[in-house]
Amino acid sequence: MIASPRFHWAIVALFILKSNWNIWENYEWPMGDEAEHYSKGYRAFLDLSSLSMAWSPLNSIYFGAFAFLTGNPFLATFFHRMVIVVAVTLVYFGILRK
Repeated sequence: MIASPRFHWAIVALFILKSNWNIWENYEWPMGDEAEHYSKGYRAFLDLSSLSMAWSPLNSIYFGAFAFLTGNPFLATFFHRMVIVVAVTLVYFGILRK
């Protein structure tokens, strides 16, 4: 089991999650357009005709999905960013492995 690549990928993912755990207690969310991204993403998730090509439509739908699932702007932003961090890190290590 330890020699399995799936085990190694799971350990890397757990390490990423552990290193970012409690980040919400120490991180000050910057003031800015986060509310605008949240509202545009939520609207885009509910109604695709409200998408704007200037506001990166795929990211708006992706962010809107988290907004729809959680109903909380803080949690939606946190999960949106954490999934991106975990996915990019796993892809990066997958490329380095080759």
